Amino acid sequence: MTFAATLTAEQRRQGRLYAYASTWCGCISEVLLDSNAIIILYISLLGGGDSFSLFSTSLTSIAYVLLMPLMSFVVDRVGLKRSTAIACWTGMTAFLIMALAPIAGAAAPHIVIGACFLYCASRPLSATAWYPLLDNFLLPRERGQFFSTMRSSYMLLNTVLIFGLGAVMGRNPPLWLIQIVLAIAGLALQGRRYFVNRFPTEFEKPPIRHKFFHSLGIAVRNSPLVGFSIYCCFLYLATSAAIPLSLIYSKSVLKVGGNVLVMMSAAGLGGTILGYSVAGRLLKRLGAKTIIIAAHISFVIVSLCFFLASPTRSYAIPLIVGATMFNGFMSGCFFVMHSTEMMALARPGNKTMAVAFCSTLSNLGTATSRLGATLIVASGMLAPTWTLGKTTITMHQTMFLMLFIMGLFFLSLLILVPAIVPEHDDYYAPN
Repeated sequence: MTFAATLTAEQRRQGRLYAYASTWCGCISEVLLDSNAIIILYISLLGGGDSFSLFSTSLTSIAYVLLMPLMSFVVDRVGLKRSTAIACWTGMTAFLIMALAPIAGAAAPHIVIGACFLYCASRPLSATAWYPLLDNFLLPRERGQFFSTMRSSYMLLNTVLIFGLGAVMGRNPPLWLIQIVLAIAGLALQGRRYFVNRFPTEFEKPPIRHKFFHSLGIAVRNSPLVGFSIYCCFLYLATSAAIPLSLIYSKSVLKVGGNVLVMMSAAGLGGTILGYSVAGRLLKRLGAKTIIIAAHISFVIVSLCFFLASPTRSYAIPLIVGATMFNGFMSGCFFVMHSTEMMALARPGNKTMAVAFCSTLSNLGTATSRLGATLIVASGMLAPTWTLGKTTITMHQTMFLMLFIMGLFFLSLLILVPAIVPEHDDYYAPN
């Protein structure tokens, strides 16, 4: 019997409420970086170029790839709640440095990038501890609805904040306003630490601690986990650059203002809220198989929509906004499924490393996608424009077309997903 099964329904409910509250406090900093618009705008105001801004969107994934497996080892030694506390203090420091970066003058964009990476380096530590912490009070049947409610609630909070910010900042936002937002996001991380410390837990440190390579070996030999992780890696490779690249494209080519850029990002968050709010029910009704296939095809369509949003078309901006919102909706559904599948695929006693392994491969795809896009923009290896019939295609549209083709090709990897081809002898415990 698991520790969660020994708790009363009221104790599990209290644990879920603390988890919701912790994400409400910690999500502001995460979404500011992950939604891209605020950081891209901030770096631009400080004098950073497009490639510099695009590079900032890949830092989280780079940190996960470099640090996630190591952090599983650290968490086992330091403890779940203590690891979260260290991550919260580090993240707060990073955001305060970002807020104060303009003091450094011309070096400010580099300081922001460095502080972004410091914050991103703290995220694998808290993420590695997060799922084992939740496992202490979540029953398998409660996972889908929990992740759906948790993520839709914190995305709703962030969407309201970002919509409000976009409404007051105007076309040319003042630098001090973004500095205040960054400082508040950093200080809010202490709320996350406060609520995580109140989670019901069986052990702060696991009673049986495997050596690093032994734990990694257990994860690598779990073929359903490996197959799912490889699929996610290539899916994110074909999709992760699309949204930040669309923001760069809107700012540099379509010449939208800062307020419109933030509203575009908020539209994506609004779609994600809808996705998170219905994902739990959809997962129960349709199953992981249908969610995965539908999401993959949808991400391919989004890249195609961005490609079709030519500067000469009057509908370019509405099309990008609509595609961004649709991408957010499907991302919300996919991320809830991803979390439930990851917990279902992890072997008992090795959840920390299993989560680290799956997250590392997923973020390897994201990092490669966004870093590759950064290098293409910075190097100028693609022609600025080319002609297709009577239509002029920009460099950014060429990159959207490349993502579209990659997404189509990677549909062939769906056979690796246990929810689609479940005939495995290894561990797989779906809801």
